[in-house]
Amino acid sequence: MNIRYARALIATLVATNLATPVFPQTAVQKEPTHREMKKAQPAALTERERAIHALNRLTFGPRPGDVEMVMRKGVDAWIEDQLHPESIDDSALSARLGPYVTIRMNPKQLAETFPSDAVIRQTIAGKRPVPDILERARSAGYDMTAIMQRAAAANT
Repeated sequence: MNIRYARALIATLVATNLATPVFPQTAVQKEPTHREMKKAQPAALTERERAIHALNRLTFGPRPGDVEMVMRKGVDAWIEDQLHPESIDDSALSARLGPYVTIRMNPKQLAETFPSDAVIRQTIAGKRPVPDILERARSAGYDMTAIMQRAAAANT
């Protein structure tokens, strides 16, 4: 009985020691000195540095000419444009993408015109013949010859 009591007492003491931290959990916060506060304040950025910083943070980094473009427009105005992409002129991109009809197709038209993933997998596995995509597009009402000619002209 005494051994059992001693073991229980030792187990309780060990558990209490392990559960109680030796050092306090929160460190005492001291007031920063004037010198430390002066170091903590960021230096004012030049307009070029602000532009580079914004391009690094809001894009994948500056490309050639991006820094000058942002500086010409102003960093704050450029950030506003990024937050409201509908205000950006896309006419050049729209002209280049014009020949590609699939961009203007809705999901239903895409599903009717092109084979599904299951059909593609079966074709790869050799269980089904290769579908005639051009014929399906023609049956959906698209003039594929004209579309292909426009795409070829746009790529030259």
